[in-house]
Amino acid sequence: MRKVIVVTMLTLALALCVTAAGADPWPNYESHTYTVDYVSVVPVFDGATNIWTFQLSVAPGAVDPIYGALDPTYGGVKGFAVYQPDVASPLQPDSHSAGPSGWSYLWESGNDAFGWNTGPSANYIHPGDSASFWAGWEGGAPAMDDFGYLVHVSINSDAGDETFWARPGVIPEPASIVLLGLGGLGLLGLRRRRS
Repeated sequence: MRKVIVVTMLTLALALCVTAAGADPWPNYESHTYTVDYVSVVPVFDGATNIWTFQLSVAPGAVDPIYGALDPTYGGVKGFAVYQPDVASPLQPDSHSAGPSGWSYLWESGNDAFGWNTGPSANYIHPGDSASFWAGWEGGAPAMDDFGYLVHVSINSDAGDETFWARPGVIPEPASIVLLGLGGLGLLGLRRRRS
C-alpha cells in the first residue's frame, strides 16, 4: 500500500510540475528538465553582423511521451525563450526579429531571458513546420554554449489542451558539424598514413 501511495504522489508531483510550468509565461530555466525531442533548435551565427539565428522546427506527426500526439491544427509551439543560464552578466540583444507573423518579442530581465510568443493557435509552429528567430548584439555576441532554450508547447489533442514549458532538442550549428567532420577526416587520413 505504501508503494502505491508513493508512486501516486510522485506521479502527481511530476504532473503538477509540468502543468504549473504552463502557468508561468517565462519560467525559470534551471527548474525545467523535461525535454521534447520532437522540437529542435538549430543556432547559426553570422560573425559579420553579430547575429544569432535560431531555426525552430516541430517534427511532422509529433508525439509527446506524456500527453500524446500534437494536434496538427491546434497543437504546436506557442512560445520560445532563450536563456544565458551560466553567464554572470547575460547580454540583452540590441536588435531582434519580431518572430513569425503574429508573434511578439519579449525581454524578461528577472530571468535573464529573451524570447518570442504568440496568442492564437493559427500562429503556432505546428507539427511539420519551422520558423526563424534572430537576435543581434553590437560588439561581442554570446557564444553558442552560453544559450539554453525553453519552448511553450500546446498539445490540444482529443484528451484536452495541455500546455507546458520544456527544453527542446538542440542541434549544433552547421559550421560546427562541418568542422567536426573535417577533423574526423583528418584523423582518418593520419591513421591511414601511419599504416
